[in-house]
Amino acid sequence: MSLVPFGASFPTAAAAAGGGAAAAAAAAADDDDDLKPWEEDGWVPRTASGKQKSPNVIRGELQRHIDSSPLTQTAIIQKMGVNNNSFRRFMDPKTYKDQWSACQNGTYWAAARLLAEDKWTKDQEKKASKGKKKAATTTATATATGKRKADGEENAGNAAVAAAASASAVAKPAAKRTKADTVALMARINATQGAHTSIVYDSCPDLVKKMKDFLDEPGVTKSDLCTALGAINSNSLRTFLMGK
Repeated sequence: MSLVPFGASFPTAAAAAGGGAAAAAAAAADDDDDLKPWEEDGWVPRTASGKQKSPNVIRGELQRHIDSSPLTQTAIIQKMGVNNNSFRRFMDPKTYKDQWSACQNGTYWAAARLLAEDKWTKDQEKKASKGKKKAATTTATATATGKRKADGEENAGNAAVAAAASASAVAKPAAKRTKADTVALMARINATQGAHTSIVYDSCPDLVKKMKDFLDEPGVTKSDLCTALGAINSNSLRTFLMGK
């Protein structure tokens, strides 16, 4: 047996009952959170404007549901939990002088709950479909962005490699020929012997062009060329180069 501390008060029966009622109310509230709208007490089928749907509206919606459903009419009646007689009376508007009297037929409420559940299910499927499409679009966008970024980096890398290769492929400028190299070249040319007897000589214009090209090379001077040609007079060379 547990002891009660000195000065503590015992819980009264009313307090205990109140605590039990609060717990029950909390549990009921939790249960209500799991209920669909048409499963709650006092639920009424309403239009978009907030008015209660008339039996004629429910009757029309139910008929369209039957016409478009893959289930048979018998299966739908069984799903609503009503009998055939009640269903037939409700679906015949001539049965009621006042259409609102049809609300007393259980088919009205069974059909309203069935239609509400069908609409809710379709809405949930649409939301799920939109979520999947959005996720797929986000994934596709991220993939495309990543691919473009990778392609850009790859292209930049290729461009850098190509630029480096192009730079390395550029031929280094030839070393300038010195005066000594030119003199040695002319000496080697003059030392060449055994020219073929059937050689065809260049025409004067061709020879002038070749001599001018030779004089444009680094290290070549007219003085050295005159010396190599047998110490000819520079005026003679100038006159010959001016010929056409």
